[in-house]
Amino acid sequence: MRLPNGLLHSVGVVCLCGAALALGPVHAGPSESKEGRSISGQRMQELQEVQQELRAVGQQLGRIQRQALQADPKLQEQQSEYRTLLLSTMKGNGHKPEADIARLNEIEGQLKAEGVPDEERRQLITEYRRTSAGLQQARQEAMQDGTVRAAAGALSEAVLTAMREQDPKTDELLGRMEELRERARRIVTEGSTPELVPSDEGG
Repeated sequence: MRLPNGLLHSVGVVCLCGAALALGPVHAGPSESKEGRSISGQRMQELQEVQQELRAVGQQLGRIQRQALQADPKLQEQQSEYRTLLLSTMKGNGHKPEADIARLNEIEGQLKAEGVPDEERRQLITEYRRTSAGLQQARQEAMQDGTVRAAAGALSEAVLTAMREQDPKTDELLGRMEELRERARRIVTEGSTPELVPSDEGG
């Protein structure tokens, strides 16, 4: 079993913080799947329940992860080295990861504020998703580098080992997270219907 990307990101560099982890694997809006299909009301409620549990499991794993890191200075050093390598590789590929991460954190702060108008909130969420997607793409490009890939794998294994030592329930929680992600994918795929597109014929 390997450490999920969302948790590895928070350990390593892409530190997308709570919101990104909360979104889980379903990169879709509140009422549409990423294929542009509408999700029925009942399925939408089911999806929201799954996402809520995903957030709860993710928070538990995040807590275990933080405790494991705090207890292991060598692991903290490995984390720092991986972060430096990944950021350097991303910048070498022409990206600006530090600026993107700073903007994501800024947007998260704005979204937590009270009294944000609905239209502004929608725009912020759209920007957050776009910036996050760009950051993910930059990371994927960096992972084509064998050195980065090896460092990521080593960090993942080291963190996972430390988490298991910190809390014996780690594997159980990771298994539950994978089950929930698969369930969410099925809901989006099976519980959606194509939106009707007006025909150009007959007129």
